[in-house]
Amino acid sequence: MLSTLLLILKIICIAVLAILGLILTVLFVILFVPVRYRFWCSYREGVGGEVKITWLLHLLSILATYDQSLKISVKILGIPLGGSKKGRREDETEEGWEDWEKNTDTGTGSENGRNDGIDNSPEELLSEVGKESGESTADSKNLKDGAESAAQPERSQTEHSQAEHSKKAGKIRFLPHRILRKIKFRFQALCGKVKEMEEKGKRLRAFLTDKANQKSFRHMLRMIKHILPRKLTGSVKFGFEDPSVTGQVTALCSFAYARYGDALQITPVFNEQVLEALVKGKGRMFVGVVLFWCLRILMNKNIKRLLFKRQPRKNGGE
Repeated sequence: MLSTLLLILKIICIAVLAILGLILTVLFVILFVPVRYRFWCSYREGVGGEVKITWLLHLLSILATYDQSLKISVKILGIPLGGSKKGRREDETEEGWEDWEKNTDTGTGSENGRNDGIDNSPEELLSEVGKESGESTADSKNLKDGAESAAQPERSQTEHSQAEHSKKAGKIRFLPHRILRKIKFRFQALCGKVKEMEEKGKRLRAFLTDKANQKSFRHMLRMIKHILPRKLTGSVKFGFEDPSVTGQVTALCSFAYARYGDALQITPVFNEQVLEALVKGKGRMFVGVVLFWCLRILMNKNIKRLLFKRQPRKNGGE
């Protein structure tokens, strides 16, 4: 009896350890197997590009292409997920066109039947003539009533015009007071907006100069550096109407030159507005490393408060 209990406990422990080992291996693979990506993009007369993401020896692959329209395909073990619904849509449209043609055929026949008066009997024609004569008598009665109403005096119209004239005079009298009141309200609103901008600037300056926040910013830069492509080749030619803006963008592009060297050619144009680019690159990232840096950033209370800030309710609730 005791040996059977020990055997059952042994089997249960082995099953639990096997499940835990399977879970740990899956987590290890997800966190520490790199996600590789490669891309190319071009811009001259139009925008075009392609991004391919693969994971675990192409166990999962995602391909996204853009050429006047975005197309995304997902494959697992080389098997595409989902199917194109073009055939179904074409069949549905063909059925719709057939139904529309049937309806139009029946509708035209009924309309022609209504418009043709050849099959009408003489009794129906006489009834229609009687209806028209009755309508003409009703119109004559309406004309008599209109003539009688026009013969009445026009005192109400003159009284109405005098009342409108007095209202316009009152509006003209109080117009300067309204203008001054509007100017006062606009000036007060402008002063309030200036004070709000000053308070927001002080908060932003305090947020950026805080040592804990600066440490979190360094963590963000390390995470971005880990995600950026390791190889980048191509050429970029750009220019703006304002030469100062072109100079500022060139200064920002100096960081790319420090990372990728001569493989990426950047040519600024200060005389005209130009944008031409053809860039290719590839890189990889570890999900575990990205999660690690995200947790380090979220450990900062200020950034956590900024990201998960509760918005006040409109009804006055907390």
